[in-house]
Amino acid sequence: MRSFSSLIAERDGPVLTIRIVPLRTSLTKDPPADVHRDLGLLLDEVRHDYDVRVIVLTGAEDGEFCAAPPGGSYDSQRSVDRLVGPAGQWTTFMGLIHTHQTMTELEVPIVARVNGDAIGFGQSLMLSCDLIIAREDARITDVHLAMGEIRSTDGSGPVGPVFGTAPGDGAGALIPLYMSPPLAKEYLMLSRVRTAGEMASAGVINRAVPTADLDRAVDEIVAALLARPPYALGWTKRIVNARVRDQLNRALDSSAAYEMVNFLQFKLGGAPGAYERGGEPD
Repeated sequence: MRSFSSLIAERDGPVLTIRIVPLRTSLTKDPPADVHRDLGLLLDEVRHDYDVRVIVLTGAEDGEFCAAPPGGSYDSQRSVDRLVGPAGQWTTFMGLIHTHQTMTELEVPIVARVNGDAIGFGQSLMLSCDLIIAREDARITDVHLAMGEIRSTDGSGPVGPVFGTAPGDGAGALIPLYMSPPLAKEYLMLSRVRTAGEMASAGVINRAVPTADLDRAVDEIVAALLARPPYALGWTKRIVNARVRDQLNRALDSSAAYEMVNFLQFKLGGAPGAYERGGEPD
């Protein structure tokens, strides 16, 4: 199995645990280690490893499942190259499309162990998992239109870009599956922050538990999955995910393209999300 510096993969018999290195660390590597692409490439290999029965996806550090990097990082040349340059855009956006498609198509059940904030792409990865167990105080939100309003857990600064973009990393496609249109639009357009406890009460995720009970709750789900016949389990996932595949086919490519356009507008406009709508160019 290939190794990726954005991920830590650990095998325990039939269970593969994949830990996501914080984006504030992985994206500052030279060259950047991009989980948007890497997770899909890793899962490609797992699909043909029939000894893996269950996958657990979690964060490498407690307190963060996967969160957008600090707002200031979007001003760096490395970030511009990754999000605006043709090669960088291809790697990131085609990578995330492949990752969501692979998570949906993979017959092995994926359990999200949400051990902290799932903000931005982390929220989208969480929603692509098959079962979602979270610590009840984890913050879950889409960050694309937060405009710097969402702060890091230590209060040091904004999380995600301080300019606005379309939700192109999967949330724009997946959130309408989990929320009614008015609620989905409020959640995405205003980057409403929800706790995992609120998400569980709304039926968006399976379960929210106190932090001390997270491992026990995940272990119970994993054990229950392992007690089922793997082929029937895999086919059941394919049956249910037919709807998810349809939704991704309808909306993921276009939402990724709209976000790429927003990044180009930010680069050309030179101001954080300040471009005006309407009117003809001079």
